[in-house]
Amino acid sequence: MPTTRFTFFARTASVVLSAMVFSVALTAQTRPAPMKVNQIEPANWHIGEEHQIVLRLSGEHLASAVGVKVKHKGIRVTNVQHPDDDHLLVTLRISPKAEPGTLMLQVFTRFMTTFAGLPMRDGDDPSAVHAELAATK
Repeated sequence: MPTTRFTFFARTASVVLSAMVFSVALTAQTRPAPMKVNQIEPANWHIGEEHQIVLRLSGEHLASAVGVKVKHKGIRVTNVQHPDDDHLLVTLRISPKAEPGTLMLQVFTRFMTTFAGLPMRDGDDPSAVHAELAATK
C-alpha cells in the first residue's frame, strides 16, 4: 500500500511539473517583440480650444499595444486603432482647459510600456509643435 501512495504522488508531481514547464515555454513563445515609437504625426497642432485630433504613431511592433494612456490636464484618449503592425491611430479629445507642456503618451502591452513625448503650445504661439520622442522601455 505505501508503494501505491508514493506512485500516485510521484505521478501527480510529474504532471504538475510538466504543466508548469509547458506554461513557461508557451509564455516565452508568445511574448511580443519590443515596441518602439519613431514618429508622431501631425507634428503641428495647438491647444486653447475644444477639438479632436487623430495622432498617427509610427514605429515597430505597435500592433501588440493593448492601450494608450495620457496624463495631461484637459486631454484624454477616446479611441485607438491598429491599421497595421507598425502604426497606431490615437484619437485625442482636447478641452479648452488643456495647458501647454509635454504630452506623454504611454503605449503599453501586457509585458512592457513605451513612452512618447509630444510638446504642446498655446494656439497663440506661432512656433510649430514638433514631436520629440522620449526614452522607451
